[in-house]
Amino acid sequence: MKIAVVGATGDVGRRVVAKLCDKGHKVVATSRSADRLIAFDPRAETAVASVHDASTLAAVLRDADRIVNISHPSTIEKLLPLVPSTCERLIVVGSTRRYSAIPDKASETTRAGEQAFLSCGLPGSILHPTMIYGGTSEQNVTRILALVSNWPRWLPVLWPIPNGGKALVQPVHVDDVAAAIVSAATTDSRLSPVIVVAGPEPIRLAEMLREIVATRGRRLRIMPVPTPILIMMSRLLTRFFGATPFSIEEIQRSREDKEYDIESLKTQLGIEPRSFAEGLNQYKVRQLDQAKLACGEQSVER
Repeated sequence: MKIAVVGATGDVGRRVVAKLCDKGHKVVATSRSADRLIAFDPRAETAVASVHDASTLAAVLRDADRIVNISHPSTIEKLLPLVPSTCERLIVVGSTRRYSAIPDKASETTRAGEQAFLSCGLPGSILHPTMIYGGTSEQNVTRILALVSNWPRWLPVLWPIPNGGKALVQPVHVDDVAAAIVSAATTDSRLSPVIVVAGPEPIRLAEMLREIVATRGRRLRIMPVPTPILIMMSRLLTRFFGATPFSIEEIQRSREDKEYDIESLKTQLGIEPRSFAEGLNQYKVRQLDQAKLACGEQSVER
């Protein structure tokens, strides 16, 4: 089976391509950047193509049996006219941001992409992952760990957050997201048009933060702070320092419960996602292995 993977060079995309190649499929991986295709999985064909240059992508998709789009949800509407009528299944990736009640551009774009996909009549499904962690370039757990690493060792990590972090979250490991996409793209079974890809159960935001901070051997002290004050602090930091650890939209969304039903993920795609504790431990082990490898390389150079 020939499968085209659009937007294949990110954390999720690289894993999807590897898993598809492992299964013996013929894979064409695309990116809009030639540099990102350097040192890519040699088992896959590669092509520089993008929805922003329709002719390049249309040529890649022309003879694909199935198509997977892992690019930003904003590309879904532009991708749909390029899908050939011979395509057996189209899998597009959105985000659970589409369920957020906090108005922002990313949420609106994802909802628009979902609506376009559901209206197009093409066979397939849109997968909405929750907060993805465990990759090499994701900005969720890694951003928090960067803040912890810069925190004074003698002081417990102080974390201001609305409502004391009582909101529910359901983060999902990057490998479980990749496995879900591969299953959706390769199965011949009928799928629900919309499938949420999330961890096995929701946890409190405060609990998630404590588990992350604990991987550095640190203690976390949650500081309940009213949302308006945190927003004011964010604006001041942006004004005087040009940046803030978390955006106003992120602060507002930290009050929302993000609890999702994953029955379709388990029964239709056969995915039993790992717990956050398990995934975080695997992430920690990988970080340690990378650190040891880096130390070994430095020793050889000396």
